[in-house]
Amino acid sequence: MRRRFQRIEAWRGRDPDPNNPTRPGDASLHGVDGWLKTTRAHPKLAGREPWFLDIINAIEAESRASYGTPEDVVLPNDPNDWRFVSERREGMSFIPVAVDAGRRNGARERVLAALRKHPDRLEIRYHSLVSRVLFEGDRAVGVAYLDGEHLYMADPNNAKAHGPGEPQTAFTAREVILAGGAFNTPQILKLSGIGPRQELEAHGIAALLDRPGVGANLQDRYEVGVVHRLKRAYPVFNGATLDVPGRGGIGDHLFQEWSEQKDGPYSTNGSLAGVVAKSSVAGTDPDLFVFALPVDFHGYYPGYAAESAIKHDRLTILVLKAHTENRAGAVRLASTDPRDAPLIEFRYFEEGSDAEGRDLRGVIDEIGIARRIAARLPELIEEETIPGAAADDTDKLNDFVRHEAWGHHASCTCAIGSSDDPMAVLDGDFRVRGVTGSRVVDASVFPRIPGFFIASAVYMISERASDVIIAHYRLNQ
Repeated sequence: MRRRFQRIEAWRGRDPDPNNPTRPGDASLHGVDGWLKTTRAHPKLAGREPWFLDIINAIEAESRASYGTPEDVVLPNDPNDWRFVSERREGMSFIPVAVDAGRRNGARERVLAALRKHPDRLEIRYHSLVSRVLFEGDRAVGVAYLDGEHLYMADPNNAKAHGPGEPQTAFTAREVILAGGAFNTPQILKLSGIGPRQELEAHGIAALLDRPGVGANLQDRYEVGVVHRLKRAYPVFNGATLDVPGRGGIGDHLFQEWSEQKDGPYSTNGSLAGVVAKSSVAGTDPDLFVFALPVDFHGYYPGYAAESAIKHDRLTILVLKAHTENRAGAVRLASTDPRDAPLIEFRYFEEGSDAEGRDLRGVIDEIGIARRIAARLPELIEEETIPGAAADDTDKLNDFVRHEAWGHHASCTCAIGSSDDPMAVLDGDFRVRGVTGSRVVDASVFPRIPGFFIASAVYMISERASDVIIAHYRLNQ
């Protein structure tokens, strides 16, 4: 998998150790020729705001104190350096960003680049909602879809107000490859007759294939924000909206800097620095990632970004618990209408399969790290607003985490597994077990949620899938 990571990555940053520059083949094992441009925020950006430097220094001081890191060892660590990963190190790290010359890049740019290069071989069909896979016997031969804008009920533009859509079909000469993600791929398979027989028949769907693992095993990781009100606003944000302008707008001075120079605070994701750590319930690998944001961020909800943008005197120390234990979530059909969002049940903490409460203890450990960092910033911080000083014992913190934790790395609902595993949906080559001509390549394929953040893992399994598919057709052409 490291080779695939190198194939994806085009590292454009600098090694934090000036005596060990990243070059092809060196010990860091970064990739330099891939399609995903990656870098780190330029240190000069932190120098524009003295309090940013104070926050970074507090993280470094806590890291050195916790892990006994000598002063002559350069920090921060590079979390994608092979040495850091393979040795399972803990401590301060910078936050990599998928940025190319000041612009964010990712899967969207990869697909659009392929379209420009091969317009005769790739078509992107917009406003097309797949409703089911079409089968002849047990072989997938195409998909049925609805043509029309804003058809899906999760669309904020109120999908059903736009009508039912125009039914269409598309057929394949070789395979149907689903990449709908952890929610929509199991929904499509179930609407196609592949899933738990009892659930399908309850909706009047004939079961082509009884696969109880479709939609099961839903996993995520947990995050909470420890938010602080500062004694003053950050001067670097004076006059800034911390938002992009509307259509035709000129934007604030920071947006103008980015627009003209592709530089400044808007050329990064806003993260200042982080700490990789092990909780008291960790296994072999570090399971905690703690990082600082100079904004108020305590979860995703309608209007969260606008609410945060007007507060220029906040510091959030965000805590993320990886390698979670809970595997009891599920995605179930709400109806047979493909426009309806499925029922998504994460079953967090004790509601799920983590009866011992290990995930909860890990998050509480992480809040402790965040508070130790904050304690090093008495000249900056006026008060902790979330969860607040009243959350001063384990019971209160447990209650806070149970009510406020969120996740945004849903995965594992069409898991790869062995032929004797009744819950396996896919084989090791991403093929749907029990039928032919159909594969799944997206975040749903993992048996267990990987790593800290899921995007790079999805990119790597996609590279693996492309290898498998190309090799298959070269062998059988």
